[in-house]
Amino acid sequence: MKTAQIVLFIIFSCSINSCSKKQERSSLFISPLSIEITKILVDDPEIVETISVSEKSINEFSDNIEMIAIEGESLIHKDQDNLTIMEGLTVAKIMLDFYSNNAQLQNTIEEFEDFIDNQKKAGRLNELQSESLTLILLEYKHRSNLLKYKYPTYYKR
Repeated sequence: MKTAQIVLFIIFSCSINSCSKKQERSSLFISPLSIEITKILVDDPEIVETISVSEKSINEFSDNIEMIAIEGESLIHKDQDNLTIMEGLTVAKIMLDFYSNNAQLQNTIEEFEDFIDNQKKAGRLNELQSESLTLILLEYKHRSNLLKYKYPTYYKR
């Protein structure tokens, strides 16, 4: 009995380990964003942290979207009437994952925009800081537009 528990524990540990390994970025992916935090912003730890967290999130969701789109490329362009039941289920899962990651990407952009607005309303930003953060926001929105341009089939479904 004890041997069976040990074997089950090892199998369980291996499966968790294999699921948690990060996949390598494909050379086909859009290059990750690398936001330069200007001297104007570097002195405010809250701003630096917000930029850092949002940049990481944008890159992660962007990579997820690209991975899903590339892996599903062969099925997504097939005529829906000619899909087998399993292919149909796979397409549904691909689309669900794609839209979920896209929604999370959009949510990150909106949260960053809200952060800027809240900082302005609280009087915590001078004009130069506001402009600098707005430029970063535009980079985030540009990433979203690049994905829409690169994978129009997914956005039209």
